[in-house]
Order: sequence, then C-alpha cells, then structure tokens
Amino acid sequence: MIVDIGRVCIKTMGHEANEKCVVVDADKGNFVVIAGPRVKKRRCNISHLEVLPMTVTVKKGASESEAAEALLKAGMISKDDLAGKPDGYTPRIPAAKKQEAKLVDKRQAKPKAAKTEPKPEKKTTSKK
Repeated sequence: MIVDIGRVCIKTMGHEANEKCVVVDADKGNFVVIAGPRVKKRRCNISHLEVLPMTVTVKKGASESEAAEALLKAGMISKDDLAGKPDGYTPRIPAAKKQEAKLVDKRQAKPKAAKTEPKPEKKTTSKK
C-alpha cells in the first residue's frame, strides 16, 4: 500500500498511539507529515504508523482541523473524538516554567526573624 496524501493511518508509537490521523504531506525517505483530531501536525516515520486502506480528500499541507473535518465527513470518527487530549497524555513542564514556579515559592515564604544579639567586644591587651 502506498502512503499518499489523504491516506488514513493509526499511530502506533508515542503518547498519541492508537489515534487516527491523515497523511497531509510526503517527506524525504520513510517520513510523512500527519495531522488529525487528537494528533498534532508533525513529521512521522512510516514504521510508526499502521496504514489503513481508506483515504479522505485533503489538500497538501492541511491543518489539524481540516484533517479532523475530513475524517468526520467520511464517518471514520465521531464528534466525541474531536474534543480533548489523548487518554494518558501528560504534557511536560518546560524548564523555564519550573524555575519560575520555584521563584514564586521563594517569594511567598516568610522571611525568618533576624537575631539581634550584640556582638562581643574584642579584648585588647596593652603592653607597657
């Protein structure tokens, strides 16, 4: 089976596994660009896809919403599939946001009361 524009596939790898998608562009070698209702538009290895015999009509370089609309029109997905992220999807928190959260936590912490003990005086010895 040829992987051409409009071919319906199922992702088999990654956090978007078991989600339907559409090939929207051919890339070099074993790669294609895919998009779908719960699949981000990105370059994907053909070996990470299960190619289905169905096709839909989408233009080259179609967006995620256009691919989802084509799948919905063909009856391959329902309206329930359009909403939300894939099950088990846990986005990573970028390092910049982690550092920002730490700074906010430090600012909210109450400063400790400073000890106000007098410093001991230095003893001076004088030789006469």
